Amino acid sequence: TIEQREGELGKLCALLPETPLQQFSEDISKQLVSDLSILPRNFPTERLKTKQWSKSGKPAIAVSTQQKYFDLYREVIEFSLIGSDVEAILGQVEVKSSEDGGSYEPFTDKELSTIFNGCVYLAECHQHNKRKEYMYWLPLLGLFTGMRLNELCQLHVADIKQYQGVWYFDNNLNFHDPNVEDKQLKGKGGKRASIRLVPIHDELIRIGFIDFVQKQRIGDNAHMLFDRLTMSSRGKWYKEPSRYFSQYLEELGVKEGENKHTKVFHSLRHNFITALTKGCYGHNKLINDAHEKRKRIIGHSLPDEVTQGYTTLGAEIVQAWKEVIDLVDYDVNLSHLY
Repeated sequence: TIEQREGELGKLCALLPETPLQQFSEDISKQLVSDLSILPRNFPTERLKTKQWSKSGKPAIAVSTQQKYFDLYREVIEFSLIGSDVEAILGQVEVKSSEDGGSYEPFTDKELSTIFNGCVYLAECHQHNKRKEYMYWLPLLGLFTGMRLNELCQLHVADIKQYQGVWYFDNNLNFHDPNVEDKQLKGKGGKRASIRLVPIHDELIRIGFIDFVQKQRIGDNAHMLFDRLTMSSRGKWYKEPSRYFSQYLEELGVKEGENKHTKVFHSLRHNFITALTKGCYGHNKLINDAHEKRKRIIGHSLPDEVTQGYTTLGAEIVQAWKEVIDLVDYDVNLSHLY
């Protein structure tokens, strides 16, 4: 949005030197990339101008966000200096690649047990009757699907489907109202890896997720899976759940000390990817194309992106992927939720 782009330009102005663009050089581009690599998350633009932000000690923005800022920087240079040697300014500078950023850590089995035995999950606790559906389900879905928080928050009830007895999530950009773009996904283009089908793990079914979905289908306005969420000005749905989960972790003592910035909802995605990898390679029988299946379930691009761009997979693949996702296992007892 315009508001979002203005905010991004404001941060770039705060990071870059007050030098005419015609005098920009490759050294300035290198310094920008270096600064972006340590730029703290959600850091106020006005405080960036004080030059003290590099010592904040807070986790840096994700690599994908660093790339977004550098791409915007490139656009500004190319637009403003038409006819100049733009490549001399940009040089061979690149943002170092990393999948989903590496600053978050997975939860330990002990921490997972603490999370799913917290008040929200115990009927005898006072919070149990005050909870909202997303408080209960989102951490479980993150643990057994590996989907990103906003991907889960923006799901429509119609995105939970069944094919020949296999339930799955259809992670798509199909809008409930064609006049309201109420979904966003990572990546660019219609063939982005984040558009994918994710089979529903048997543990989620045992806990009662399908029953919850069927309940959410009732009603004239029942199109959002989690109907008490509101969209932010940036078109995201995760603001309230993200804040809640962070507070929940603090109450449980999981988010403290060195863990304060490294244990977040996205940590569940790290747990899932690790468990999926262990499941595939620790299984007693060979799984055909295990590497490709894992990447497609997770929503990561394949090494051969050209092939991925030409490949259209329908619901028939969920049966083959179901056997893979059910290999995800944790040393955590969730039977009290069945």
